[in-house]
Amino acid sequence: MNEPTKVCRWCKIEKPFSDFGKDKNTKDGKHAICKECRHRWSAEHSKEIANYRLEHIDKFRARRKKNYKENKEKESAASKKYREEHKDEIAVKTKKYREEHKEETVATQKLYREIHKEELAEKRKIHDKENAEELAKTRQGYTKKYQATHMKDVIARTLKYMKTPKGKAASARAVHKRRKYAEGQPSTLTNDEWVEIILKQNGKCAHCGRDFSEDLFPTKDHIIPVSHPDCTGFVFENVQALCLSCNSRKWSRTEEELEEYLKSVGREKTIYSSNDNLYINRDILGGFLKMSETVGKEVIVREKGYLFCVKADGHVWRIPAKSNKTGTAKQVGKEQIKKEPGYLYYLGSDGRVTRSPMKNAPKKK
Repeated sequence: MNEPTKVCRWCKIEKPFSDFGKDKNTKDGKHAICKECRHRWSAEHSKEIANYRLEHIDKFRARRKKNYKENKEKESAASKKYREEHKDEIAVKTKKYREEHKEETVATQKLYREIHKEELAEKRKIHDKENAEELAKTRQGYTKKYQATHMKDVIARTLKYMKTPKGKAASARAVHKRRKYAEGQPSTLTNDEWVEIILKQNGKCAHCGRDFSEDLFPTKDHIIPVSHPDCTGFVFENVQALCLSCNSRKWSRTEEELEEYLKSVGREKTIYSSNDNLYINRDILGGFLKMSETVGKEVIVREKGYLFCVKADGHVWRIPAKSNKTGTAKQVGKEQIKKEPGYLYYLGSDGRVTRSPMKNAPKKK
């Protein structure tokens, strides 16, 4: 079957119907001017057309809106089809336009978000609720990936935050929470037992395996955290020696939870057996073991609801804690300690006065 033809009004050439655009106002349903002639005329008069459209923009928008409402499904299908067929081309044009009109684009997007703030918030809420599990996995993956590649930045930001008022408040809450957990748990670790723990670990951090020294002090860590329901307290069997960085990284995790965390960020924990026959420099070991030194002989029994401190006169005093509304400050014990500058004096876990050197202690003149 041959395709119908008609003569273009401008070029006077007979062409098939497919070369003419649609026009519902003509008898044959086709425009009187062919597509080629119309495209050429549009290119020659592009500025005049643009100016006319700007002058009558409301008219064009109303017509477009009306047409879209009347043919919504058809328009949506056609638009979707076009986007799929010209995906790469649209992406290139969009990127180019945004680069050339960056400030204008940002301002338009900002204005749109402000006008449709409630609508967008509701849409986001519905979307997050419908895709909660998927979003949680995605965010967790991004967090782990970022931590693995930006660990130094994360630590630096955390330290900076801890110096702010909010960070200090969070730290105070954590300390209060820890004290609450520790209430009622036994605390019987002695200085001799602490020395035994370090010797058992061959003078090394139980996690990273670095040798303890005057520059890398050992810190006491609960193997089963204080916050865990199975914690046995601050006792010999539940304490290990870790360097400060390993202790901070372990935080309130159990050993199993720590291993899972380290795997998630692409790191490993090195465990050094207490049976390793390694040489220990006793002079260096003796230096840092003296970091905490028992100087008192009298054993003072701790009372719940009180804080114990060594005052300037060398006597041990008990001071009521905030939770203790009825208690009064009182001197306990008869022994008087001769205090030396550069040391922090406190009541040890065994009930005797203990001292530790202060890192930033003022030097003697």
